Amino acid sequence: MHVSDPGSYWDVLMSQVKGSNMKPPWPVVYAVAALLGGEAINEINGSWTVYKPQEPEGQTTWAVFVVTVRRLVHVQMRFNAERHGLNENNKSQAASTIEAAWVRRLSDITSISIGGAETTPPPNNAAPQWFGVADFGIGFADGAQVVISIDQRGLGEDDRIRSEKFLTAIRVVAAL
Repeated sequence: MHVSDPGSYWDVLMSQVKGSNMKPPWPVVYAVAALLGGEAINEINGSWTVYKPQEPEGQTTWAVFVVTVRRLVHVQMRFNAERHGLNENNKSQAASTIEAAWVRRLSDITSISIGGAETTPPPNNAAPQWFGVADFGIGFADGAQVVISIDQRGLGEDDRIRSEKFLTAIRVVAAL
């Protein structure tokens, strides 16, 4: 795949696929790029990354979801090393397996579900300004289902804003 402005492209993409405190290994980023395409970098409306540093035991799992103006891109990879990511302390490459890598049209979404919703009650019985959802499910026209592991109820403010931007982008384009 040709990238017309490599410096900018990889910076923008890495900012979208990184976790709250860790960057994914390059194979994850390359897989997302391959599904996203070169010019679609400017169409990204939101993203969510799940980093499981020791799941399953002795391994690391990265799951990335990117929503553009028309598509949902998903990559999930498992690495044969715990806490495997892109940082200055981890220069080695661990063996990896792609567990999922696909693109779906947002117009093919037929349902959205959640596994939970709650908030911390505001003082003086005031109406809450924010509540969090967990396990955001998406159903597609062909019957496929995907659950995105988001639990907004325990997120810090930056991750909460990022997750809300991602979920809103899906809701708006899917018109649900």
